[in-house]
Amino acid sequence: MSWYNQSYRHSLAARGVRTSLYSKKLNGRLVATTRQGIPITVKDPPKSRQVYPVTPTEVKQVFDKMPKHDVVGISEINFRRPGIPATKQDKAWAQYARDDKRINIFTQKTDGEELLEVDRGLENPKDAKEYMVDYVLPHEVAHHTIQYVWGLNKDPMKVEEARADAKTAGYNPLDSDVEKAFIKKREADFGPKGSI
Repeated sequence: MSWYNQSYRHSLAARGVRTSLYSKKLNGRLVATTRQGIPITVKDPPKSRQVYPVTPTEVKQVFDKMPKHDVVGISEINFRRPGIPATKQDKAWAQYARDDKRINIFTQKTDGEELLEVDRGLENPKDAKEYMVDYVLPHEVAHHTIQYVWGLNKDPMKVEEARADAKTAGYNPLDSDVEKAFIKKREADFGPKGSI
C-alpha cells in the first residue's frame, strides 16, 4: 500500500471513519447495530442481583431517532459491569469513554423487583428506563458531540458536565449564560465540584 493511501486511511480513521486498516475490535458480543451503523455489544451479562436499566433494543430505538451529526464517530455502545469503584463509576448509569469514543451502559443492583442504591424515584425499573431514555443516553451523546464532533475536550469536568446537561435540555451549551446556569445547578446538586 502506498504512503498516500495509508495516510489517507489514517486521516479517515482519526475522524471516526472505519477503514479495513483501522477496524476496531469490539469490546463485547455484537447484539445489534443502530441505524447509523454503531455496534451495540454486551461485554458482561448481569450477575445475580444486577440488571441493566435498558435493553439493547431500547437503546437501538433511542439511537435510531438521533441525528447522524450528533453520533458520528461513536465507536460502540457497550453493556458492561462498572469497573472503577474508586471513581464512583460503580453507581453510574452510563459513561462516555472519550479515549475510544464508546458509550458504556452499566449494570445496576437490584433486589429482583426494584433497583437499589439509586436516587429516590428511580427504584422502579420503568422509571429507571425512562430516565435512561430521556436523560442519560442523550447526556452521554451530548458529551460525544461536544468533545469529539465540536472539538471542545480540554475543559474541567464541571464545565463538560454542565454543557452536556444544557445540550440534553435543549439549550445552546456554548452560550456563556447557559453554561453558568447549568454549572450553578450542578454545584447545587453535587457540591462545589459540580459533578458526581
